[in-house]
Amino acid sequence: MKLLHLLLPAILTPFVLGCESDEPTAKDALTIESAIESIMPAAERSLDELKKLEEIEYRIISINSDTAPEEVITRLNEAGKEHWDCFHVQPKEENEVLDFFCKRRTHSALRYIPRTMLPIR
Repeated sequence: MKLLHLLLPAILTPFVLGCESDEPTAKDALTIESAIESIMPAAERSLDELKKLEEIEYRIISINSDTAPEEVITRLNEAGKEHWDCFHVQPKEENEVLDFFCKRRTHSALRYIPRTMLPIR
């Protein structure tokens, strides 16, 4: 919503400056309404991207405990290339499997913009 408040003056200024009288007409109202409707999808997408900055995804990678160490390293490196960070390993005694618990931040283009430039803190 903060983003909409930032964009609204920029969109409405040409309409306000273009008015010939102080009384808005039906045509002015329709033009303003259509301008707001046209920016709402972009504003909603922007809010979705802002929410993604705080989201974290989780994944469990299961590997047999008798797997060669080189193969374990290869599998974990593949996960690392996809930005997965393994933070816990738990063995399953009943079937000799190791569960690697991993997490990563969700992808967002806003992650590359300094937080000081974003409208949220």
